[in-house]
Amino acid sequence: MQWSNSSFFKILILGLISLNVHPCQLQMYLRNSLTFWVTFFTHS
Repeated sequence: MQWSNSSFFKILILGLISLNVHPCQLQMYLRNSLTFWVTFFTHS
């Protein structure tokens, strides 16, 4: 799977909009997605 940066940011922004979360939940979501992408790129 190859991701372009633009599609990645579109997915991220769409995810944030669809979640419509409180700041604390947003922090948790960002932390989780960050660890996911770090592991995704280090394992590929």
